[in-house]
Amino acid sequence: GGGNGSIAASLVKRAEADGYTLLMQYSGYHVISPHLTKARTWEQGDFQPVANVLSAPQIIVVRSELPVKTLAELVAYAKANPGKLNYASSGNGSLQHVTGAMLEQQAGIKMV
Repeated sequence: GGGNGSIAASLVKRAEADGYTLLMQYSGYHVISPHLTKARTWEQGDFQPVANVLSAPQIIVVRSELPVKTLAELVAYAKANPGKLNYASSGNGSLQHVTGAMLEQQAGIKMV
């Protein structure tokens, strides 16, 4: 943990290639971390994926009081109320954060 997975990746990269040290982390760390900092000691090409051990689909839920029932209605509501919707994530660079940012960008909306 730590550094959005960069600390663990650095340790595994420096470990002896004896088959006893493996890096098991969410793939987004390798996609997102290079865009968050230039001060890392590994590159994506330093690792070879060998197995997909988990799939974690993302869902969007809203408070039942919000007058929307579909994603299209949520986007329309957000467009009509820019900056008034808040969304939660597990932190900057997390899958939830990036998903929210991508929704904003692709839908042309602004959320907090």
